[in-house]
Amino acid sequence: MNTLQCMPKISDIILNTLIKNHRPVDYQSILGEIVKETAKPNKTTVYRALESLEKQHKITRANVSDSKSFWEIKTKNQLHIHFICNDCGEVECKPIDNQMLMMPSPEGFSLHKMEINATGTCANCTNSKI
Repeated sequence: MNTLQCMPKISDIILNTLIKNHRPVDYQSILGEIVKETAKPNKTTVYRALESLEKQHKITRANVSDSKSFWEIKTKNQLHIHFICNDCGEVECKPIDNQMLMMPSPEGFSLHKMEINATGTCANCTNSKI
């Protein structure tokens, strides 16, 4: 099977992985799910599938880490906060309360995307230190 024939299946696996996780997922985790269902693909093939899904506005890159890329399902009008654990790197999403959106913006400014990240220590890491 050539690369083009693999792309739809890989894209489907990526989408299912992101839907199932309800949070941003990194490349290694996505690759792990792909390998469970198919032969290990070329790294370029996976990145092409991710890029294609981004261009189709099905997924978006979540800017939650300087060292790793994460992707999540693109949602319309569902703003959320990424809570990022400094210890284990786990990312959890929570919706933004409408009260938080009551901020003034510059006159004539049209908001297209807003990313809010909160860093700290997750419950698992906090509990493991006790």
